[in-house]
Amino acid sequence: MEQTIQSLKTTYDKVVLTLQSKVNQLESTVKRLSASDCPAIAFMTSLAHDLIHVQSGVQLKFDNVKLNSGNAYNSFHGNFIAPKAGTYFFTYTITSTEHSWIRIRLLRNNLDIGHLINPDHDSYLKTTESVLVHLNENDDVWLETDDALRPDTTYIMGGTNHLESHFAGFLLYCN
Repeated sequence: MEQTIQSLKTTYDKVVLTLQSKVNQLESTVKRLSASDCPAIAFMTSLAHDLIHVQSGVQLKFDNVKLNSGNAYNSFHGNFIAPKAGTYFFTYTITSTEHSWIRIRLLRNNLDIGHLINPDHDSYLKTTESVLVHLNENDDVWLETDDALRPDTTYIMGGTNHLESHFAGFLLYCN
């Protein structure tokens, strides 16, 4: 009988060791899956001041950073550098003063991926553009003025609480 008890104890110890090994493997797998290779990337920025006498061909530098998860937006240069390849969503809103005429281009590596136009108008005009696009790692995205037909009267508003004109984006998923 003592031999049977010893045999059961040995079997029990082996089962416990095997189960503990399996639990450790599962914990390791959960940690690996939780630490995804797809980081949280998101930014929201606006103009801290009005831009006056806006000319064509000027890169817009949204300098009032509200959110910059992943630090992919550079407010000094006004550009977003994709830290990972994936599908990104960008949106931007421009508020211009009356009698302005301006087109704003969204560029990726110097190629158009979106644009909005604020044509001649008799009051302030707020226009928004949104773009869903695939980016490769290190692609460079920014906003640039184009077709500023009346630079002497074309102003882009920062506005109250710096929310009239803004630029935002985020990573939906990695490839």
